[in-house]
Amino acid sequence: MLQQFPCSSVLVKANCHVSRFIYGGYDNTDYSNINTPSDFTVLGDIWVLSLPGFKWFQATVEGPPRWVHACAVVGNRQMISVGGVSAYANAWTTNNPPVDPWAQGLGVLDLSLLSWSAQYDPTAAAYTSPDMVQAFYNDGFVDHIPFFVSNTDHFKAV
Repeated sequence: MLQQFPCSSVLVKANCHVSRFIYGGYDNTDYSNINTPSDFTVLGDIWVLSLPGFKWFQATVEGPPRWVHACAVVGNRQMISVGGVSAYANAWTTNNPPVDPWAQGLGVLDLSLLSWSAQYDPTAAAYTSPDMVQAFYNDGFVDHIPFFVSNTDHFKAV
């Protein structure tokens, strides 16, 4: 699936691992006509790209579907999603536009627990990689990365 207009570019570091989070967007399988609602699916899924493993993980939690929104990391481990559209654009021209489940269009994702909230927590603990990412590295994958030196948190030239 090709996601278009997600919020992304959110990088968070925990130990020697860097994670990039991508949320939402849409999939339009009919690229000849973006105005065809039957080929237009707004997404609410969350993906995590973990480095140095270059492995994508799909989170088990989803947020409300939305696209053309913005995200920013705030505090120690939270990502705020702001604005966006939760449905096919022409749905907003009807008498019954979709209702946004988030007050003021703001949602807060805990990047460690991968859980949504309506409130920012300024006392949240430091970021740790989500469980699925930690399990991947704990299962010994680091030993198979050709440019990573185990137990040193350093990279080497390939």
